[in-house]
Amino acid sequence: MVWSTARSKVGLDDRKGFTTQQSEVIVSALVKIMNINLDMIYKDMVTKVQQEIALQQVMSHIGAVKKDMIILEKSEFSALRSENEKIKLELQQIKKQVTDEITKVRADNKLNLNLEKSRVKELYSQNERKLLEMRTEIVELHAQQDRALTQTDRKIDTEVADLKTMLESHKLDNIKYLAGQVEGGSEGLWSTSILELPKCQQTSTSCSMSEQSPLILNMQCCNYMEIIEDDNQCLHSAPLKSKEEDFGFLGSVPSWYRKQNIGNE
Repeated sequence: MVWSTARSKVGLDDRKGFTTQQSEVIVSALVKIMNINLDMIYKDMVTKVQQEIALQQVMSHIGAVKKDMIILEKSEFSALRSENEKIKLELQQIKKQVTDEITKVRADNKLNLNLEKSRVKELYSQNERKLLEMRTEIVELHAQQDRALTQTDRKIDTEVADLKTMLESHKLDNIKYLAGQVEGGSEGLWSTSILELPKCQQTSTSCSMSEQSPLILNMQCCNYMEIIEDDNQCLHSAPLKSKEEDFGFLGSVPSWYRKQNIGNE
């Protein structure tokens, strides 16, 4: 039928302008292609018996796989599950340890921070106390300096007053001495006996002339005093004693001194 169809097709092709040889070649090629396609289709297709056999083989393979899975579940899966449980327990323990360590570190840090704060506060209070003590010492030193300056000022004022008094006394003594020189005239050098008078009755008055000029006549200390350049003290002793000495200084002897001295001799 295919061949007849091909022959009729060739006749049609002849009518359409193809030659007989060309029509046969085309038809043979189409036949080959169709046969190849049919062979491929038949190759993938099986019979019912073959399908049942293949189905039984597949079912047997599935049963074997199920058995293997059951065995694995009972052996390897159980081992894996136990390992997983162990790992979970270890992870929980590690997590607990890490949590404890974190808590401990936080507590230690908090304690150290509190200790450091207390130490800083103590140092601050100590520094405040030291600063207060230093301020107190500085105030006390200023007060002492002020007192010392006040005392020094008072002492200076006292010394100045004493010096002024001494200056006035020296002025008065010099005036007396100059008056004696004017009264006695120019008699040149003079000599006299050193008369040792009785002890001064005014025991409360010092006869020291260390702060006076050797020319000062201290009438409050003795009845009279002899003027000596090298000695600044009054001459005291009991009974009269005659001793000639020259007073080696220029100037006249006051008349009251000369008269009193001559009268005592």
